[in-house]
Amino acid sequence: MIEALVAAALEPGAGRAFRKLLLRQANREGGNLLHILRKRLHDRPLRQRFARQFLDAGYIGVVLKGATNASEIWRAYSRFAN
Repeated sequence: MIEALVAAALEPGAGRAFRKLLLRQANREGGNLLHILRKRLHDRPLRQRFARQFLDAGYIGVVLKGATNASEIWRAYSRFAN
């Protein structure tokens, strides 16, 4: 889901407002992924693998761009970057 949102936001024809909307939704989806990783997935190695894939794909920067307040920035950066 995050990949599709990012791809749509980066298309040349996407307007600025639409791009911002898509990045904000990617931020929300990142938060949902974080919740699943932390609360629902109990296998630590699998959790770490998913988090590493997220970071390696470069989505942390996109999630930070979609943040609109300090709480979203903190959630995106502190949880995935550590």
